[in-house]
Amino acid sequence: MSVPRLGDRCVRLPLCAIATLLACVSSVHAQRAVPPLKMPTRLIGGDIPVYQPSLGEAGRPERPLVNNPSEELTLRDALALALLYSPDLAAFAWETRAREARILQATRLPNPVLDVTAEDFGASQQPGAASLQPIQRQTTIQLSQLIELGGKRTAREKLAALNRELAMWDYETARMNVLTQVSRAFVDVLAAQEAAGVSVETRQLLEQVQQGVGVRVTAGVVSPIEETRAGVVLSLARV
Repeated sequence: MSVPRLGDRCVRLPLCAIATLLACVSSVHAQRAVPPLKMPTRLIGGDIPVYQPSLGEAGRPERPLVNNPSEELTLRDALALALLYSPDLAAFAWETRAREARILQATRLPNPVLDVTAEDFGASQQPGAASLQPIQRQTTIQLSQLIELGGKRTAREKLAALNRELAMWDYETARMNVLTQVSRAFVDVLAAQEAAGVSVETRQLLEQVQQGVGVRVTAGVVSPIEETRAGVVLSLARV
């Protein structure tokens, strides 16, 4: 739509009309509610809480402090702490929220474009004129609105929804990786703890053996070299 204007007296009516038209166009851009994110059925660790940003949350300001557990730690407690405070998992969760925002953006119509063109701006007279004559400045205001056809907006919404589904599965993959890493670390620590207990029992047994060999050496039953051998084995167990 083009509205030519001469001088300054014809400005108000076209601008009022354009403002009304802009209000009508912007009313079409009503916000659509993003459908809730349906998480897939979690077969492993589905009952363990995980970190997920809620609607309207601006972000986690800083990583929460977690006290180092000093008493008994079960596998479930270790998994719960890792899922709640893992920075990698939080990054995937925020990516899912970003994809939801893109769905909301895809539902909107293209913004209208307003162009204003001014001609002979700042000129005082006609070029080459014999007498000085004031120039009537001309301003052209153009408002355009892109109308999408062929289901482009619907296809854009479906694409954004599919991208959100992909981000959701990436989040689930990251969650499974956290579960796997924590489970392996827990098993490694448990095995090391059991190995340390076995080492203590072995050392105590070798100390008893060394004492028995010492008694037999004192009684003259065995050679003193046997006591030396028992001491070497005990030293290795202590190391």
